[in-house]
Parts: sequence; C-alpha cells; structure tokens
Amino acid sequence: MVAPPKKARVIRIVDPCSGTRCVELEMDEALDFVGGQYLIVKSASPLAEGQISKRAYSILSPDSQSRRVEWVVKRLATGPGSGYVHSLEVGDPVE
Repeated sequence: MVAPPKKARVIRIVDPCSGTRCVELEMDEALDFVGGQYLIVKSASPLAEGQISKRAYSILSPDSQSRRVEWVVKRLATGPGSGYVHSLEVGDPVE
C-alpha cells in the first residue's frame, strides 16, 4: 500500500563533503516510519516524457523522530533527483 503524499519544509542543510548533501525536513504531520523505510521525493525536474522526476531516498533519522526526517544524497552529474536535492535551500517546501 502506498502512503498518501506528505508535505515538509527544509530546516537544515549540511554539505559534509564535496558532492554530498544532508537534508533535514520538518514534516507538516507526523510520518509513521520504521528503520529501513524510505521517502519518495518529487523533484521540480521534468523527465523527457514530461513527467516529474521522483526518487527514493533512505531515511537516516531514528523512527522516534516522526516529525523530523534526515536523508543524504550524493550529487550525480546527470541525476535529476540529486540535482533537485542539491538545489534546495532552508525554508524550501518538499513533497
């Protein structure tokens, strides 16, 4: 079963090394998840077929923090999803 879409806002960004970005989100509502689950993030990047790019990212934060979610993304030169994540700024909405 697919979970309904959730909305969040970027509250912290850390670039621990070149090409790697750690993003922390504050969810609009609690996100019930357990370790090992992932987020599917919509980017603003359209694919060749005209559809919006969606990518799955593993959740780093513990499941006890259901309103804050942290994930890390390595930048890929031609990756529409990673390009989107690396363009995010604190305060940006994420769906």
